[in-house]
Amino acid sequence: MGRQIEFYLTSNDEQSLLAEINQVSELYIRPQHSQSKNEKLRLPLHPTNSADPLSLRRLLLASLPLSPKVILKHLKHNSDWIGDFTDSDVIQYHRCVLMAPSDPFAVYPWIERGRLWFSPRDSKGHPKRLEFVNWADKVLKLVRRHCYRLDRWCYAGKDAVNRAKNGELAFGRAHFTKEGHAQLMRTLKSIEL
Repeated sequence: MGRQIEFYLTSNDEQSLLAEINQVSELYIRPQHSQSKNEKLRLPLHPTNSADPLSLRRLLLASLPLSPKVILKHLKHNSDWIGDFTDSDVIQYHRCVLMAPSDPFAVYPWIERGRLWFSPRDSKGHPKRLEFVNWADKVLKLVRRHCYRLDRWCYAGKDAVNRAKNGELAFGRAHFTKEGHAQLMRTLKSIEL
């Protein structure tokens, strides 16, 4: 069982949030799956869209000053390296993806929900280092402080909310139903930017 927070972030929201996290503690960012054992990404990240490979949309975040334990496993059948997010001192980051109207399920541009997830325990149930857990909890709190609450578990960045209120962007497939979209619009109207 881990801890997570879900959100809708545009690339502007993402860059702002990651810069804030990086100010708290210098970030180590790498793809969860990669063909290179040593691949690292630098800020600012390239905006994502549905055409991007999974390696650019599923990332691992760690705090460099904490000298994180990052376990990588080599998959011999395709020569990929995969980050073990359960036993490593990392936060799994599923980035929000902008889905263009030409995508099969999109009527207008919409954004796929993202999330941050980490486990305070390893796969054997042992507690992870307290320094890591405290840092990861602080990152989740930054999302809550940086974003607007949509429901119990989900938040949205300022740019995402503004674009949704202006009818330029929709939030996820779940809001394609009339009821889901109506509830979201009521929530968005209540948010003062």
